[in-house]
Amino acid sequence: MDVEHIQLYAESSVVYTERSKTDQEGKGESILIPYDQHSFTCPVQAYLNWIEAAQIDSGPLFHSITKMNKPLSQRLCEDSISTIVKKYIDLAGLDSSEYRAHSLRAGFISSATSNSNCHSYAYYSTSSTNKYWIDDPTPYLNDGSYKQYTGSLANLPKGVVASYSITVHSAKVEPVNGANTLSSLAAISKWGEGPVMSHTLSDSPYSNQIKLWYR
Repeated sequence: MDVEHIQLYAESSVVYTERSKTDQEGKGESILIPYDQHSFTCPVQAYLNWIEAAQIDSGPLFHSITKMNKPLSQRLCEDSISTIVKKYIDLAGLDSSEYRAHSLRAGFISSATSNSNCHSYAYYSTSSTNKYWIDDPTPYLNDGSYKQYTGSLANLPKGVVASYSITVHSAKVEPVNGANTLSSLAAISKWGEGPVMSHTLSDSPYSNQIKLWYR
């Protein structure tokens, strides 16, 4: 991403992405990022602080930094981003082996709760008052309630659920126009006892042995 891809407005910024995993044709997409009411959690303010500190006015937005905290001219690579993500995941007391650079692509939707889990969210109810916990969704798949979907990814029916190695994780699948790979499909799922997250099917801490199911 380059500085030229970001436009600032009175109440938000707009980030233009030239290509993404859900935009295989490279048409590009503009994403609105609003200001946050608190400056220390505001992504736009963080951007402004960074370009000022790094003295960046054009070219690559994210640069490598020396051990003396001096920004270099070269673009930050994905491996370096993964290292940074894992470092702070470790500091948070979590298992960093389950996270990588693409984990940043997932968006927070609701607060964490231990009342329900991913299988319950995907197969039973997406309600915030759901207090049903499902350890194993296999009965839903074996009793005829759901059938495996092998049709066109560009024309998904409503109510499709994705299973990760069947019992590891489950997610509600959102259709994406022109999708041609599983990794490009959008999903919403509850991450363990954590929050409900919006992500692509491949951008999660879980196994990528994915199958699709529908009623």
